Amino acid sequence: MYTAENIKEEVLTDAIYEQLTLNNINVDTFFAGNVRNLGGNLKNGADMTNSYVRIILHQTMTERLLELLVTKIKNLDGVGKIYATLSKELENYRSCGYLSTDKIWTDKTLTILINGKQYTVIDEGTPLTNGYVIQVLPMSALTEADKAARKAPPIYVIVADQYGIRTITVNGEII
Repeated sequence: MYTAENIKEEVLTDAIYEQLTLNNINVDTFFAGNVRNLGGNLKNGADMTNSYVRIILHQTMTERLLELLVTKIKNLDGVGKIYATLSKELENYRSCGYLSTDKIWTDKTLTILINGKQYTVIDEGTPLTNGYVIQVLPMSALTEADKAARKAPPIYVIVADQYGIRTITVNGEII
């Protein structure tokens, strides 16, 4: 009941693979009826794998936060749950090696002014020893109108990958 497969192999040595990736060429293989990317760069030199994983990181963080924010969370307990949810998701990316644990925030101290009050998101010189920093502003950062509209406090996530550090801002709002 099995059919014989005829596979024509193309030899791809480590040296050839390295040369291909240095010249901004993607390396694909046809496996199990689908094209699978083995790595490489986009034609502009951007690392395709890093770009893809960054998109997935944003999507999974968004999904985890949406799952949490549709439940009833309140005050400090809610802020703690936001931290825990994001930390749990980001730990997956740290443990698999995507997030770098050797980066330091070298930009000026990042502060945010909300409703006349200034909040520090991250100080200059802060090491990202986990590969990320999460800062959820306190519920007191919200106005009474924000609370009535069931908004969540702004969330700032700083992530470090092998290419640099980026800031993700999440503004929780029920639509």
